This record gives sequence, C-alpha cells and structure tokens, in this order.
Amino acid sequence: MIHRFLRSQDAGWPIALLFVGLPIWWVLGVWQIMFFVMAIPMAVHLMKQRLVHMPRGFGMWMVWLCWLAIGVLVIQVDAPGAVPGTQMSRYLTFGYRFCWYLIITIVALYVANTRRLVTSERLARSIAWLFVMMVGGGMLGVLVPELSLPSALQMVLPSSVASQPFVHDLVHIQTAQIQNFLGYDEARPSAPFAYTNEWGLTTAVSLPFFVASWSRGSTLRKTAMLVILGLGLFTIVSSLNRGMWAAVAAMGAFLVIRAASKGHFKLLFSSGMLLAGVAAVLMFSSLGDLVLARFDNPHSNEGRTNLGLLSVNSTLEGSPLVGFGSTRDVAGNFKSIAGGATDACPKCEPPPLGTQGQLWLVIFGAGLIGLALYLGFMLRQIVQNLRATSAEGTAALCALIALLITMPVYNAVGVGLYVGFIGIGLLAREHPAELPAVSQVLRPFRQHALTVLVIAIAGGAAGLGVHVVKGAPIEATQRIFVPAADLVGVPGVRTLSLDGEARIATSVPVVRAVADELDLPEQHVRSALSIGAESNSRVLILRYAGADERDAILGVETAAEEYLRLRTELIAQSNESVVARYSAREEALDDVYQDISKLTETARGESLWGTVTKIRRERVEVADVLLGTNDLPAGQVISAATPRRTNSELTIRVTTGLGLGALAGLALVLVYDRYLGRIGLRPVSRLGIDIPVVASVSAADVPRTLEAVRAYLPVAGVLADPLSPRARRMAGALNAHLRAGDHRGARVLLVIDRRSRTGTLRRAYERHLASGVYPVGLIMCTDSRSREPNADTRSRSKAS
Repeated sequence: MIHRFLRSQDAGWPIALLFVGLPIWWVLGVWQIMFFVMAIPMAVHLMKQRLVHMPRGFGMWMVWLCWLAIGVLVIQVDAPGAVPGTQMSRYLTFGYRFCWYLIITIVALYVANTRRLVTSERLARSIAWLFVMMVGGGMLGVLVPELSLPSALQMVLPSSVASQPFVHDLVHIQTAQIQNFLGYDEARPSAPFAYTNEWGLTTAVSLPFFVASWSRGSTLRKTAMLVILGLGLFTIVSSLNRGMWAAVAAMGAFLVIRAASKGHFKLLFSSGMLLAGVAAVLMFSSLGDLVLARFDNPHSNEGRTNLGLLSVNSTLEGSPLVGFGSTRDVAGNFKSIAGGATDACPKCEPPPLGTQGQLWLVIFGAGLIGLALYLGFMLRQIVQNLRATSAEGTAALCALIALLITMPVYNAVGVGLYVGFIGIGLLAREHPAELPAVSQVLRPFRQHALTVLVIAIAGGAAGLGVHVVKGAPIEATQRIFVPAADLVGVPGVRTLSLDGEARIATSVPVVRAVADELDLPEQHVRSALSIGAESNSRVLILRYAGADERDAILGVETAAEEYLRLRTELIAQSNESVVARYSAREEALDDVYQDISKLTETARGESLWGTVTKIRRERVEVADVLLGTNDLPAGQVISAATPRRTNSELTIRVTTGLGLGALAGLALVLVYDRYLGRIGLRPVSRLGIDIPVVASVSAADVPRTLEAVRAYLPVAGVLADPLSPRARRMAGALNAHLRAGDHRGARVLLVIDRRSRTGTLRRAYERHLASGVYPVGLIMCTDSRSREPNADTRSRSKAS
C-alpha cells in the first residue's frame, strides 16, 4: 500500500507516509520526529511553485506567528507566581513549540496548493488511517497496559540524553497511563503517545475524517467502519478522557444542527440511530458504570482550575499584552508556598504555568493580543467555511470545533493541531474563486518594511520612555529560618505551617512598621512586599521592591525584624496561656497524687496502684510541656538582605512597545494598501495620468466591454494589471474576441480593477510609454452590475 503513496505524481505522499507508517515510526522511536522530517519535502514543493496560495484569512495566522516570535525577548523575565531566575532550557521549549507552529503552517499551505495533484478524498483517507491507528493503540493500552519498551532510537541514544523526561516521552514505547483516581488502578490508553490527553485529542480530530472517508464505498468498508467505531467507543470510554468526550459531543451536535438546517433527514435519522446505539451500549454494559465513576471522581478539576487561574493572573499582573514567551515552573504548589515534589510524593509539584490547556499556553506565552489573534483566526476559519458542502470540508469543520472546545484542557501543539491545519487547507479548496497568493499578500509589507521597522522601533522607544518615567524597582531578598512553634496555646496540635507564617509576615503590623520606616502609604508597601519559601523546608523568603537600593534593603529588613518580633510576642502569649493552664493542672495532679499515695499505704489501697501509675505518667507529660515553654523558637535570619535590580520590567515594556509598534505599522500598511493606495471608484483622479476610462463593467460582461473597445480599434492588444486575476481573465477574453485585423498599431488598452494599486499602474504606464507603446484607455472591472462610463469619461473618449 505504501508504495502507491510514494508515486511521484501523488503529491500527498508525505502526509500519507506519516499516518500509514505510524506503527513503524513508533517502534523506531521517531513517530513525532517524522512530522518535522516530512515538512521538508512539503516546503520544497511549495518553493518550486510560481505562486503559493494561502487560505483566506491566513494573514492573521502569519501575524500570530510574528507576535509569538517576539516572545523570545521576554523568555527569561520573572513571572509572578513562578520560580524566579533564568533557565536556558526555556529556549529549547520555545523553539520546539515554534517549530511545530511552522510545520503546521507548511502543511496547511501544502494542502491548499495541491488540489490539482491530490484529491481531498485521498487526504481525508490518510487522516482516516490515523484514526484507525489511534484505535489500535487504544486497544493495546486496554489489553497490555503495562507494556513499556525502549524504542530503537532510545537504545542508541546516550543514556544521559534518553533519560531526560522530554526526550524519554518522545522516544519511549508505552501503551497506557495507569492511574488510580477512581480508587483502583485503571489503564488509560495513550499509544502511540506518552500521555492519554494527546491520544484523546488526536483521536477526536481524526474521527470525523474517518467517518467521512469510510462511510463511502463498498459494503465491506462500511461494515469495517462500524466495527472500528465500536472498538473506538470502547477505547474512548476506557480513556476516562472527559475532554475528548466533550469534543465528540460538540462535533455530533454540530452535525445534527447542520443536517437539520439543510433538511438532510436521512443524516438526522442515521445520527439518531447511532446515538441510540451508543446509549444502549453505555446503559447495558460496564462502560456506563465507568463513565459515571469518572464524573463522580473529577480528579483534576481543582488542579486545572488553579493552574489556569494562576497562569491568567500571572499574565495580567506581569505582562498582559505579550505574555512570557514560554512556560514557567510554579513557586510552591496549590497546597502550600513551600510545597514541592518529594520521593514520597513525586506529583506534589504542579505542572508549569501555561500548560494543561492550549488556552492557558496562548495566554501565558503570547498575552492577550496573542489570544485575540489565535482565537480570531480559528473562529474566522470556522465561520467563513460554514457553507462547505463536501464531506471532507464538514470533517474539517468538526476538527476545528474539537480544537476550540478542548482549548481549556488540552495542549494542542502537536499532532492534533497538525490535523486541524490539514483541515484548514482542505477548507481552502472549497472556495471556487482563486485563493490569494502569499507573495501578493506580503508584497506591500515587503515594500514598506522600512516603515514598519521604523514604527516598531518608535514603539520600543516609547516603551523605554515609559520605563524611564516609571522606573524599575530594586528587589531585596532575605531568608528566615522559622522553627516549628505552638502559636495557638494548645500543645500537641499541628504546628503553624509556612503558609500561616506567611500571613503573619504580611499582616497589618508588619506592613505598618515598614510604611512608618519608609514613610510610605500602607497600600504601596503591601503591594511591594511579597513572600515565598524554599520547597519542602521551614525557610521563608521575604522580598521587598523599593525605589532604590536603600529603600529595598531597609524595607525587607524592617519586615523581617517586625515579623520576628511579632512571632516572638505570639509565642510568648501562647506560652503564658500554656504555663498558666498546665501549672494549675500540675498542682491538681500533685494534690491527687498525695491523697492517693496515702490510701495505697492501707490494706485496701492496693487497687489504686494503677491510678497512681497513670497520674505519674500524666505528671511527666505536663512537666515536659512546661519545660518546652522555656524555649522560644522565634526564628532566625539566615541571609543578609540582598538587593537585585531586575530587568524584567524594562524587557517587558520595550518588547511590548516593539510589538505594538510593529502591529501599528502593519495596520497602517494594510490600510494604505487596501484603501489609500488602490484605484477605487475614481481611477482617473487616483492615477494622476491623462488616460480615459473606456468602460466600467462587470468582469463577466465581455460582450458589453467589446462594444466600448471597438471605438478604439485598431489596438496592439489589451493588457492587464498583472497582480489582478480578474483583470487578467478579462484581458485574455478580450484579446481572444478581437479579430486578427484589429491587432495592429502601437496603442493598447489597460484592464484594471478597483483593487489595482496606483503605484503599480503608474510604473506600468511609464514603462509602456518608454517602450513605444501608448495606453489610450482603461477598462475597469467591478463586482457590481455593468454600467456605462460617466459623461466626463465619454467626452474625453471622443476627444481622444
């Protein structure tokens, strides 16, 4: 089968080879690497094209890529709520994700530009094979969930490289994730991925292409489709993957609404029967119990919500417009500021900020502007293609809906988004009109690149100016060792956690002490004072951001001093309460002990020896408590106040200014190119050259245009604006209708349309004159109904 896809005349072989050869790539350990490899022949094919066309609205995606690229400038800045400091590995993470965005861009352009070389049905069939492979991997995960083997690539890689978690997940062979959030071990299919969520998203986006491809054909194929769908239902439910369930439900709802709106009652009936069959399977099998058990055990809801909110809050507080470029490690965990992974609890460390959902990744990595660009592009692709009629187009719409629905729970960067962009390329084929060419779309931006660059630099300078005006605070840090202590006056209860200690360190008395020392408003001090902790320790980290080094050091030292004084006072109060109560208890025990001791000396006092022993033990416990109150573990400063001028604010402000300036420059060029620099409805006044309009007619009205042209015969020919497909078609039709005797002389007519650029036509006019060819009239192609030239045009035509 594979050799058929490798035929030179089949342009779809890179995509087919990816999905049909999946088992081989998986065993070799190069499954996801092959997406990068197969992008090379696709890019080569595109570079050989004279014109590379792109889906409508694809320019917004290109702007998104540019906006994402500037995130590399802020990749080392500190994010609120994240572990401070720099990590070179962030560049690798950023580069990996950005390369994925590039290859999905390539595949969308590749699919859109090969409609004459490979059919949409064949491409959909390739994605259908991907779904078959996902179901096969799911069955492996259910039947042999503990299968774990090194791939061929993993065995040849150095152990120091293969053992890295990122590399291990890419090249290792495993079939399932075994988790016990239902109260018992349950295998969740993941093959050929490391994680069930990746498997779930890929299965969801490939499902509609499988149905669209296999529902047409022989009875055997349709029967096989039903069998595979049955196995797929089993694996989908077994995955306990609620995000995938929601995606499948959303796609089904979309198909039902679409069928009802178009009156496709046969499809409605088939959908109803399928839904009834699924409901019956769930109701009369153990799969239904599994679904109910999953909903009864939300498991990850709280963690996902906390991580998403923390990612959004960090972005809004630190870098709302451009984000932070890449993910960051969370400071502490959601239970404690000192929380972290341990040998006993390796999962106590939360996932990085910006993960666990494409929505959070886009917000944290590219800011609110990046989110607007990403969502705007995806929504536009769905809305502008709602009229797609082919089965492949409908499947592509379903895949895009699945990507949108799962944005809060799935990171889509990878195979899932790759399939979605194949769908965008297929949808571009649905448009009967010629697609815009990449070179034509980019031409005005290349011509005015200097303008965009100047405005971007001006924006960066404005950001620098804002920074100079507002300044950058200097942050001083001091560490305090906080021993466990009883602050509630009840011995034996759990000591106050570091989170409770942090609340004391940021309490009103501490804030007021710093405000008095620095003569600043309490609200300002409260925002400048922050608390952290070293993971799995009793070390508090106090930070204070001051206007200069003196204020920063004085602020953090005052906060530490007041915190320790307040803690000492609380411990003393607690000890006073304990001493008072336990001293009274000790006296009472002494009295009881003396009385009972006298009774034990009598003949009938032998039975009281057990009570005496118990009282003695209690007296020892009380004495220990009283002895412990002599120690006052208030805490100890273990590091001097260390000031540090952070460049995070400077980097964020300048980068934001650069980005906003570049966007403003692009918008200015776009407005000029679309409106100010176009011919519009008044070509003569816009061109500034002495040449009349012969006719202003619809591009399809060739007979009416010929009538106007005959008044200017003979002519050497009819020329067209080379950048206008409509004008080129009109010029070709007119030249074909003119008789041989009409083609003579040095006069020519020019065909333009309302979107023709004035600069291009002026240069063409001057070039024709220089070569001895004389343009004597313009033919304006319009989208509206044909209309006669106005009086001024007719008079000028007669005069010429």
